[in-house]
Amino acid sequence: MRALKEAPKLRVDWLLNDATPNFIEQGLDCAIRVGGTAEGAVVAIPLARVPRVLVAAPALLAGRDPQEPDDIADLPWIAISTFYRQELQLERDDGVRQRLAIRPVLATDSLYATREAVRLGLGAALQSGWAVQQDIAEGRLMRLLPRWRGTPLPVHLLYPNPPAPTARLRYFIEAMRRSMSEPLWPDLISTP
Repeated sequence: MRALKEAPKLRVDWLLNDATPNFIEQGLDCAIRVGGTAEGAVVAIPLARVPRVLVAAPALLAGRDPQEPDDIADLPWIAISTFYRQELQLERDDGVRQRLAIRPVLATDSLYATREAVRLGLGAALQSGWAVQQDIAEGRLMRLLPRWRGTPLPVHLLYPNPPAPTARLRYFIEAMRRSMSEPLWPDLISTP
């Protein structure tokens, strides 16, 4: 958003979807991809990594205080189908990795639908830290297993190759690099 304030003639179409962009057909100069890999003849510029944390509504835990992944295996889960469906890849703060099989009661490709379902107590989820940070701080959600997190999702800016980027696109790339270099999503989210 800062780039738009700094360059009032810049025009941005912000489309939120998981489809592979067709730059020519859609008239796009670039796309931002979270997770996954670039497909086709594109240049992929790494911008950031999105930390993901395990969360649940306090009522879902019914006073339990889980410490290890096996302690939450029997919970109902909300799956973000773009990134996980039946299994979570978790990493402890000391580098130990573990897979956790889950049984989703709901699968969606929407971070917002996932967050709302978790708030309602329908299940636990592995969510992007930025999407749940305020809910954790305000007590609507609890961070599960504070020593564990999901593998961070890479964020890339994609543009077609060829042609070489235009001056307008080079400006936008640099603005995105500046913006995403700031600590937008903390690696560790403190629990209240």
